[in-house]
Amino acid sequence: MWDPVIWEALGALFAMIAIVALPVAWYLWRRDRRMRSEGKTEAQINATVEATTVFRSALNRCIPGILFMICGAYLAVMFFNEHEEGWWWGLLIFAAGWFLVPLLARRKWRQYLELKRFAERGPYEYDE
Repeated sequence: MWDPVIWEALGALFAMIAIVALPVAWYLWRRDRRMRSEGKTEAQINATVEATTVFRSALNRCIPGILFMICGAYLAVMFFNEHEEGWWWGLLIFAAGWFLVPLLARRKWRQYLELKRFAERGPYEYDE
């Protein structure tokens, strides 16, 4: 009924999913087991996972500022080496990028710090 090529493709797909999913599932199981043995609650374990995703989001929000800094440094060095007058534009663009990085990631960084602080507190520490 089905072509043997389709069965081979389905078998390969199943093998690839198993190769990726089994180690990830094992890692997550070990991480949760280790955290529970340290006395962490389910909310603290979930806060750890959420902190990781918020940290990645904060890094992603920094990308435009970092690109501004790279372009500004490149322009400043390029114009300076060619003895042109516009080399200071590169410094202004670099400074704009330096300003953008904390401006864009500030809210996510605070959220990350809150989640990390909640996830790392001990079993007998309570909110005040």
